[in-house]
Formats: sequence, C-alpha cells, structure tokens
Amino acid sequence: MCAAYGVFGEQRWGGLAEYATVPAGNLHALPDGLGDVAAAAVPAAYTTAWRMLRAGGCAVGRRVLVIGAGGGVATAALLLARAMGARVFVTSGHDWKLRRALELGAVAGFDHSTGSIDAWAWEVTDGHGVDLVIDSVGAATWRQSIRSLAPGGAVAVCGATSGDSPDISIRELYQRHARIVGAPLGGRPDFDRVMDLVASGAVTPVVDRTYALSDVDRAFERLESGSQFGKVVVECRAAN
Repeated sequence: MCAAYGVFGEQRWGGLAEYATVPAGNLHALPDGLGDVAAAAVPAAYTTAWRMLRAGGCAVGRRVLVIGAGGGVATAALLLARAMGARVFVTSGHDWKLRRALELGAVAGFDHSTGSIDAWAWEVTDGHGVDLVIDSVGAATWRQSIRSLAPGGAVAVCGATSGDSPDISIRELYQRHARIVGAPLGGRPDFDRVMDLVASGAVTPVVDRTYALSDVDRAFERLESGSQFGKVVVECRAAN
C-alpha cells in the first residue's frame, strides 16, 4: 500500500544477477530446512497470492475459483487458499494441469477451452456461485469471472496477461453486490505470514523447473509457452 515502491529487476537494479545490494530491512533469515530454490519461489508469487486472498475475503469454507492453474501466482493461490480452509476450484486449458491441481487439493477443475467458466462455476457449486475469483488473466476471462460470483463475492486481480481493457457490464457488478479488488504484490506482514506457513510445512512451494543464469533465455521461453506448473526458478550463483 506504499505510495511508491520499487521492484528489483524492474524499477531497481538487481534482478537476474549474481550479486545485489539491498537494504538490511529487506532481508529475511531462511528457516532451517528451506533450500534456496524453494525460498526463491516464494516472495513475489506467494506474497501476491496471499494479498489477493486476504483482500478478497478468503476464509474457512469459502468457495474460491482460481483461473489459470499452473501459473506461479495461481498455484500459490491454490495452496494458500487450501491452507486457509477454503474450497478451491480451478480452471486451465490443459488437462494435465488440472490433474496436478486436483493432486494439490483442488476440489474440481474445468478446461476453460471447452466452454464457459461461469456456467461451470454455477453448476459445480450447485447454483451458489463462488465467493472469490483469483484472476490474473485479464480481458479473456474478466466477464466470466464476474458472472461466476455469488452475491457479495469478489474478483481479485494482480495482472492482465491477456489484456487490460476487458468488456465490462456495470449491471453485472451491482446486481451481484460484487467487488473488484486490486492486489499487486503485498507488504512485509503478508510476506512474513507466508514464510511462517512455509516454515511450518503448511505450504510447500511448487517449483516447475530450475535453470542456471546462463540459460535464462530458456526459462523465459518456458514461461512464454505456458508449459510450466508452478514457479520457474533461475539460480544466480556467483562463479568460483
């Protein structure tokens, strides 16, 4: 909620580098048993997902729909929502990603390339709709996410990979008493809570693949292809 903030690798130098200089207050001591690769998967994606879930009112027994299972934030949202006691539903355009999501605790999955997400959401919840949609896809799924909501529900957004200018019906919002909440990243308290869950074993970060810094182009290619499930990690080890 800062008036201005900087992200390493975007507004500030430090991304994809062997060395970086950071303020001491930005450091966090890793708990015993948490390796560097798993730890690297946590900060951005899991803190963002936690913030989205909190902003959208996730709680025990809530019905949460995660759009695009397999992405870093989406996978984090699935795991964290489960840890919060929610019932999680997921969508993906790939059957194998839906199977992975079910193995991680989702109660049902839908191939959104085969039909309408909102029609499925109402059917699978026995006509109740969902209480919260986690949507980082954007324009391609925006209307369907809103139409999936139960009265008083919320759509939490942190990105717009398919475009940021969706078709929108104001009536569909107010008729559902719906909320749209933006949640890019999260604050230090959000990060600390996520790390507590990881340290306790309540949440285990899902790492898709690990690449050496010299292979960073391959890491980006995997992300752009949409072939990943979980976080793609680049190991930025200093040369001996």
